[in-house]
Amino acid sequence: MELWHLALLANVAVTIAYAAIGTRVIAVVHASRQWRTNPLAVATGAIFLTCAAGHAGHVEHLLLASTSASRLVWDWHLVAIDLVTAGVGLRYWMLRSRFGTLVRGASLFEDVAVRRQEAFDIQDGVVQQLATAKMAFELGDQAAGMRALEAGLTASRSMVADRASRPGAPSVTRAGELRRKVASP
Repeated sequence: MELWHLALLANVAVTIAYAAIGTRVIAVVHASRQWRTNPLAVATGAIFLTCAAGHAGHVEHLLLASTSASRLVWDWHLVAIDLVTAGVGLRYWMLRSRFGTLVRGASLFEDVAVRRQEAFDIQDGVVQQLATAKMAFELGDQAAGMRALEAGLTASRSMVADRASRPGAPSVTRAGELRRKVASP
């Protein structure tokens, strides 16, 4: 087998794997209508699709080469890089079934709609209860203030429990995972 045959096989594999990955990412973006709200997913899909197109061009070049000299461009360095690239693309595609919760839908990328809904839930369930408690305490109604604080704490605990029980969430919290990213005032 000549070196250009390996280059051809590697570039066919890269083309197929990257086209499949790019198509899948773009299909999810389209199905979830996130063309404008998830630019990272759109760019990732475009990167994979354009790389697939570039490697398809290499396949065409190797198959339609009019002289053997044009096939000699592929030395062992380029063939090795193409083989590694093909392996990475195929490995990614095979890993998708093992990590379905991470790559299902748009969750592979930061899902802006989910983050926005979580912010609204915190506002509705926690912050408004704290505001109610503050107002009740300022008006001298200790019982109403305590009820509002308890409702806010219950809502907060429920949200944390919900996030911790989602598919893909770690089953055990490790030391330091619950630390704030920004110090409290």
